[in-house]
Amino acid sequence: GLKASSSLLSKDGKVLLESVARLDASRGSASFEAKPGELELWYPVGYGSQHLHTLQVKITDEVSSCTWPSTTTCFTEQP
Repeated sequence: GLKASSSLLSKDGKVLLESVARLDASRGSASFEAKPGELELWYPVGYGSQHLHTLQVKITDEVSSCTWPSTTTCFTEQP
């Protein structure tokens, strides 16, 4: 079956969090769970730094693999 491997990277390329999920033919989901202080947060201009993280996703099956282009994301605290 299909498997999705996701990695969340720091700006210097260090792997911060990883997740592996099984996929069916049409959908799937993956999630990360971070402890307080594990990720550098993004703050609005004037309130702190704007840290960005890179998300990489690789889909594999028994025969081949496909790596999606990386995307950049940020995280904020929930009120």
